[in-house]
Amino acid sequence: MLRLLNRYEEIVFDQISAVSRKYGLSVYPKVRVADVIDLDALLIDYSHKSFGLRAHFDFLIAREYQPHYAIEFDGPSHATAVQQERDEKKDRLCKLAGLPILRINSRHLAKDYGTLTLIAWIIETYELQCGFHEAQESGQIPADEIFDPFSLMEFEAGRITHPLWLSRNHRLEIRRLHEQGRLQDFASSGLIGENFGGTMRGIEYIRVNATHGLSVETAMRPQQFPILFSDLLGEILVIQLTSRISAYLAGEASLEPLSRIDDRIELIQANYRMRCSHFLSSPTLA
Repeated sequence: MLRLLNRYEEIVFDQISAVSRKYGLSVYPKVRVADVIDLDALLIDYSHKSFGLRAHFDFLIAREYQPHYAIEFDGPSHATAVQQERDEKKDRLCKLAGLPILRINSRHLAKDYGTLTLIAWIIETYELQCGFHEAQESGQIPADEIFDPFSLMEFEAGRITHPLWLSRNHRLEIRRLHEQGRLQDFASSGLIGENFGGTMRGIEYIRVNATHGLSVETAMRPQQFPILFSDLLGEILVIQLTSRISAYLAGEASLEPLSRIDDRIELIQANYRMRCSHFLSSPTLA
């Protein structure tokens, strides 16, 4: 008999279920698209309707049996042209129906970011954001206040923690190394840009001395999911940079000329619309 979920899907299901229970959500695997979206109510062609009748969501998250959003696990097969066409059709149906859809891969399941995986961070952030906006609508929070996941606090073992601030300890480590004289800057600098397709690219760097430094660069694909993903990309960049600093101090990575880092920054600025940036100074400005 065939299994309902493969190995990775089981891991995704377990991780989604663990965080969803905190917010009274239910997780359903392998739900047919047509059982969630009223295809007859959408202005779509035959190919999209036929696809919707045959396709399913990997996971549907619901509250009191009402669809809340869908999650798709994109493995290696999603790199093929055929699968990409199917993904585009599913994304279009969700967009027309107003159903958020989150696409993840194995990177979102890795336990490389402290106490939370990326999928757990995304779900936590979205649910807390929904609660924040509900509080604004009821007048409990000022209407002009902006939701900031990093400002949220919990009391744990008699101390205050920031559960969604993934890079907190990494930023403290950078400051500690600066105080020891091993880094020129007490914090990292960087920027995140977005192209017209919605893909974001970011770079994070730190000066080690007057002429050389360390940097990391990574990208994040667009999502039809209503949270600010530049927040998450910024956290990932700082964590990756801290790992590179550790590799350098262990003799496993080399420094880069600051002029080369500056060139990469200019390349991103020339090809991407800026989403956010934070600079102590220019890489080449002592």
